[in-house]
Amino acid sequence: MRLSLHKLSGWLRRFYTGNNHRESHPRRQNPKKSDLNKNLESRTSSDTETECVQHHTIVKASTMAPHMLESDSPIRTRIGIPDSEEYDKMIAELPFRVISCPLLQAKKLEARRFCTRYNVDDEILKDDTIPLHELFMGLRKERERLLRTVIGTVGQGPVIEPPFHFQYGCNIILGDSFYANVNLRIMDSGLVTIGNRVLIGPNVTIVTELHEKEIMSRRSGKVFAKPVTIEDDCWIGVGTTILPGVTIGRGSVIGAGSIVTRDVPPASVAWGDPVRVVEPVSDADAVFAEMT
Repeated sequence: MRLSLHKLSGWLRRFYTGNNHRESHPRRQNPKKSDLNKNLESRTSSDTETECVQHHTIVKASTMAPHMLESDSPIRTRIGIPDSEEYDKMIAELPFRVISCPLLQAKKLEARRFCTRYNVDDEILKDDTIPLHELFMGLRKERERLLRTVIGTVGQGPVIEPPFHFQYGCNIILGDSFYANVNLRIMDSGLVTIGNRVLIGPNVTIVTELHEKEIMSRRSGKVFAKPVTIEDDCWIGVGTTILPGVTIGRGSVIGAGSIVTRDVPPASVAWGDPVRVVEPVSDADAVFAEMT
């Protein structure tokens, strides 16, 4: 048993080289508030992103879990935030251009490198001398450690089955006990906030990036992003696509193959293209009452 654990540890170090047990990026310190008469584009990302999240959570979903609305929430303590004007525009829902920002370009390449490491385990799976249970748990533990080096904020006990792909990583906030099945894709130009105990089925895509309808605007290469929020205790069915600016309310279920183009109220079962509410979640009131 001890020999196999030692061998597994060696395998994991070999496969996930270039990482250590510290965060790969320092946490960005909370900047001072800008003067009210300054242009929005000159504000720091921590200010503008909080305003952005408040707009989408308070106005659109007043029942959001309280921890997502607190001023000291994980929104302000994410790792790896690029210190650039284009990033500040991106997180504030203003038009931005990746081609104009070397830091954003580098961040996207860093994300691709990470996903390549995270998703490849073919060689270690060929080694039949390591007990399968030890291998299974060892890979999960190592992948959790890796997530903490690049994802903005990670709660307790996350499991994301490979393959997993994302755009930047720093704009993703994961709550506790998060589980995602294979082939989760998160295009996180905008903030993607996922609450506690959320389950995501295979082949789910979360998109935050948009283009203007006008041809000349699209030719300029500018895009903008709107945040996506999935509140606590949601289940997202296989093959679902979640589009920019959407909030899925606490305790809701999204049926397989749905296209989520609009907000879904808390404790709702919804499905379709576009998604529509078909019934309530029967035990939601009782479960949430016990939690308060």
